[in-house]
Amino acid sequence: FVTRSGKPLGMTREGVFEWNGDKWLPYSEYTPVLDSLVHSFLEPVTGEYWLGYNNGIERWKDGTVQVFGEEDGVDEGDTVASIYQTRGGDLWFATRGSGVYVYDGSKFDRIDLEDGLLRDSIQEIHEGSDGTMWVSYRYRGVAMWKAGQWVSFSERHGLPNSPVTSFAEDANGDIWVSTASAGLFRYRSDTKPPDTFIGVTPTEIGYRGTGLFAFGAWDAWNHTPEANLRYSWRVIRQDSPQSEAIAWTHPDQADLAAVPPLPHGAYRFEVRAYDEDGNLDLSPAAADFEVLPPIWLKPGFYIPVGSLLFLAGAFAIGRHQSMRRLKHSQARLELSNKSLRDEIRTRIEAEKALRKAEERSRILIQTAPRGIVILDSLTGKFIEVNRAATEIYGLSSEELLQKGPVELSPPFQPDGAPSKVAAESYISRALQGEKLTFEWVHLDSQGSEKVCEIDLVRLSEMGTHLVRASLTDITQRKKNQQELEDYRLRLEDLIKERTAELETAQDRLLKKQKLETLGSLVATVSHELRNPLGSIAGSVFTLKERLKEEPVDVDRPLLRIERNIVRCTRIIEDLLDFTRTKNPTLISTRIDPWLKEMLQDYDFPEEIEVDIQLETEAEAMIDRNRVFRCVVNLINNACDAMLDPRRGDEATKFLKIASRIEADRYLFQVTDTGPGISREELEKVLEPLYSTKSFGVGLGLPIVSQIMEQHEGGLELKSEVGKGTTATLWLPLVRTAKR
Repeated sequence: FVTRSGKPLGMTREGVFEWNGDKWLPYSEYTPVLDSLVHSFLEPVTGEYWLGYNNGIERWKDGTVQVFGEEDGVDEGDTVASIYQTRGGDLWFATRGSGVYVYDGSKFDRIDLEDGLLRDSIQEIHEGSDGTMWVSYRYRGVAMWKAGQWVSFSERHGLPNSPVTSFAEDANGDIWVSTASAGLFRYRSDTKPPDTFIGVTPTEIGYRGTGLFAFGAWDAWNHTPEANLRYSWRVIRQDSPQSEAIAWTHPDQADLAAVPPLPHGAYRFEVRAYDEDGNLDLSPAAADFEVLPPIWLKPGFYIPVGSLLFLAGAFAIGRHQSMRRLKHSQARLELSNKSLRDEIRTRIEAEKALRKAEERSRILIQTAPRGIVILDSLTGKFIEVNRAATEIYGLSSEELLQKGPVELSPPFQPDGAPSKVAAESYISRALQGEKLTFEWVHLDSQGSEKVCEIDLVRLSEMGTHLVRASLTDITQRKKNQQELEDYRLRLEDLIKERTAELETAQDRLLKKQKLETLGSLVATVSHELRNPLGSIAGSVFTLKERLKEEPVDVDRPLLRIERNIVRCTRIIEDLLDFTRTKNPTLISTRIDPWLKEMLQDYDFPEEIEVDIQLETEAEAMIDRNRVFRCVVNLINNACDAMLDPRRGDEATKFLKIASRIEADRYLFQVTDTGPGISREELEKVLEPLYSTKSFGVGLGLPIVSQIMEQHEGGLELKSEVGKGTTATLWLPLVRTAKR
């Protein structure tokens, strides 16, 4: 690196060096605080240096060394692979474990998995001429920041399974990447965003209810397949003042949104799609809906050395004593020789004890239940293995001592890291004094994968380049854990399924019990009412016969009596029909031609203008009597509403009967210009025994809804006070032929 003042600096494993014109010398102006292994260096302004180490970040400025730690928002111990200065002046730090740190001159911000990156291990950073920020993952793949999100690229987008080592931009603005082993690649972007649309949407959501919105998108020429598109949505409250009830969500591939409970009011749901190149649909698809108010507001391994230390001490003491005796008296020479012989004998015994201790240690290693290997990091080969290790690998000791961990591993580990790169990283960290525990996938002699839990430590007593690994084969444990997790998930799904079935069965049972109770009551009441009604009808007939002989002006009272007898009889029949559910007799029917024929005999009031538009070729399986009863009920309700005397004779009376095909459904609609139904009443009209009329018992629409459910269809009502009501019957189609 050449500083802005022209001074050449060298970044090494032993720290920073400067060139004095003749040779390289350790940099003298600053003394580092962190590890001497320098990975990256940057001089954003003259005289200010930033260094990325194997274990953190330093800034050299004005003769001071500043180390950034957790109080600054930086994880201590992170390896900083590269440092980059953007055109805006911000400093970006690529780390191998914490994503990217961004320093704006006063504080550090972090970009990691939570912000959309696929991995937290970053190698290189680049800013394109258009301001797009690029990062490369340490092992494979790149990502770019576009349209407010991180977009990642991997093998699926044309990149190789090889680490990206650097970025470059040519005169045309094209981004080029170099890889460790697969050559150069150029990025070609798709600039056209996808088109977003909304499918199924609710117009109203009940208080504390959840709204489901279905949506999708299409990318031109299918540059991004539909399954790979991502979506972001939000909810805007349209009441004054407008506000963002739910902010834009993080993009994902879900094409169904569940809007959580919101305060009552008017809202707009917006959704926009992203393609794989990060292009955003700038015209979100939107749908308005209303959240109804609540009802009350409605309206360790070491070799023994103790014996050796004891021997050294004993030898020193004996030697000292012998010399003193030799100096003081030649007469005691024989005694000194004897002491020396005793000392030699002691040394021999100590050496024997040491050999026995070494043998015991070797036996302990060989008989240990865990696999133990000692690796020479200089050669990359094992120099000591125990019996358990040979069983794990399925190789003899001689075969195993000719290999190293990389040769006994698949090309890549489960997290995608190349085994060679990952192994070198673990060994390097262990040699620096870390005690590591991690999982590793090995290959045995048959090529089968073995998952091992490894404890890795440096053997400082035997040299600075030796590490010991203790291995436990956890392949079966991992398999059992996965099976247990799969079983737990299946059990949860089964419990949810059974709970839902139980709740459904309980609801059906409760409804059935209520209907049985109501049916018993209706049967009794209808029996008790039919007899007096029959008597009244007979009496009226008798009166008519007698009055033929003696004319009296009682025609209107008699007619009123007969009309009310018919009305009471109809009420009884409605009650019996509602409580005694029968299976429908289904016939394949072309609905519109059949309805047009049936409606020819319907007596529409002269005051009402009628428009009938039944022109589809829809065909469905229906019980004709019951379906026609539903149609007549809706028409009667519409006519009664428009002929209500309280509206006056000047009110518009227009009835529209129409049908259409929507998806796989047939829709029959009756629209009137009556007074409409309030929101509070609209929530109750499908409840049995509730009526908005001054006559009847309120079973018409519940019976219609019941009949539609028997046909796997439904009834939908929309109304606006003062404008009218639209009632819709829908049925599943057998087949459709659009005209």
